[in-house]
Amino acid sequence: MKRSTIIFVLILSGIPLFAGAEPLDCVINPNSTVELGSYQNGVLAEVLVKRGDRVARGQPLARLDNEIEKMNAELARIRAESDIAVRSGQV
Repeated sequence: MKRSTIIFVLILSGIPLFAGAEPLDCVINPNSTVELGSYQNGVLAEVLVKRGDRVARGQPLARLDNEIEKMNAELARIRAESDIAVRSGQV
């Protein structure tokens, strides 16, 4: 009985894993995909994971830019502290 050896070589991004190998481009399809979303629309400020990272349920993956929300909250606080509406109602 003759034995044969099969060698699998993974080549990513055109970089061969052993000397003399011809670089090849390839596409690796993911085992599973997940669609992500946010309750709020906004501009992505920061991505906290890299391609290929393993993530856990509940782990933050990205952050939205929240400067507008911060300014709106500050404006609401200033308006709440103002008594102009009360004084104008008394006049």
